[in-house]
Amino acid sequence: MKTKIIFVDGPDDSGKTTLIETLKSTLPNRYRLTELKFNKGLNGLLRINTEEQFEILKSVLPHLCKENIYIVDRCYLSNIVYDQVLRNESAEPSYHFRDWCKENLDSIEIILDRPYIKEDFQDNLININQNEFNQIIDAYRDFGSYDIINQPELYNTVYNEVEELCKS
Repeated sequence: MKTKIIFVDGPDDSGKTTLIETLKSTLPNRYRLTELKFNKGLNGLLRINTEEQFEILKSVLPHLCKENIYIVDRCYLSNIVYDQVLRNESAEPSYHFRDWCKENLDSIEIILDRPYIKEDFQDNLININQNEFNQIIDAYRDFGSYDIINQPELYNTVYNEVEELCKS
């Protein structure tokens, strides 16, 4: 049996945390949905985006308790999007890790969408201009995404996808 993990990703303010909290409160307790928080450091985001850093995760993730279903707020997709769009860096290690997850874990990706912004974006972690932020939104959309903010009925689709993983 493989470790089951749900990767939730998307641009800032797309509803990731809200979705995770909603899933945790609505899925039956028997699924033992557990949030993994290996991506946030003190006072900001801990970037995990090198082959060496991913090797640590590769050695840990397969050995997590198989009775739990794990859910992660941001992971390799954020590295891919932000490294390519903002930093103009190679995201090759993140793509390799994504492939490894698909081969070695029982995992799904839930990518959330949000409307384009009309002014610069700022929160406690980033300050980004409107054009770059909208490029980030487009980059996530290239992976396929659910706009549950503007189309709340899509939550049922996401819920069913998550429940299917839990039942398998």
